[in-house]
Amino acid sequence: MRKVYFFVLVIFFAMALLSLGPADNRLEEGMKVPKFFVRMYNEVQSGYSTIKGDDLFDGKNKAVVVSFFASYCKPCKKEIFVLNDFYNTYKDKGVMIIEISIDTEPEGMELFKKIVNEGAFSMPCVLDTMGVMSRRFGVEKLPTLFVFDKYGYVKKRFEGYTEENVKDFEKVVMSLIDDRPKDAPAEKKDDKVKGKAKQEDWVPLEGKGK
Repeated sequence: MRKVYFFVLVIFFAMALLSLGPADNRLEEGMKVPKFFVRMYNEVQSGYSTIKGDDLFDGKNKAVVVSFFASYCKPCKKEIFVLNDFYNTYKDKGVMIIEISIDTEPEGMELFKKIVNEGAFSMPCVLDTMGVMSRRFGVEKLPTLFVFDKYGYVKKRFEGYTEENVKDFEKVVMSLIDDRPKDAPAEKKDDKVKGKAKQEDWVPLEGKGK
């Protein structure tokens, strides 16, 4: 009996450590994508049951997008539809998009499922109730979106949802589809440029709301 109890404790602590991942690592432009493995919520619609991070950068995809969502984040509810439409338009041209919900409350998870189901989303969608992915990617605000090149390096990190961010996102992804040189100089932008996300365009990771 003691052996069984000890074994259960070992499994519990191992899962706890795994869920923590490399916490507080803020993933910035030029950094390599962290290791990850996720299971799809919308397996039938997306055609994927699971996705391993390394498999996304095996040459098939020219641009990989990972976006973080929560039901209490109003801007997230706008962005998710834009991303699904973009995915449907460009998935055959080498664009992969993964939408990750970090909701932990049953109400939030059900709302995410409802949005995905009613929208018949083909974009791969994930329920990350343990927050493994958000910690691994160093997410601090919502929505947060990462664009990776085909080599697995962050091309751009977006925080907040604005029209300017959407245009910039499309520009970055299109440049990757066009196979522009990997070492092309990144466009530098002043933090004070028009379109920088205001408080109402994003929420803190642990924010509360509807």
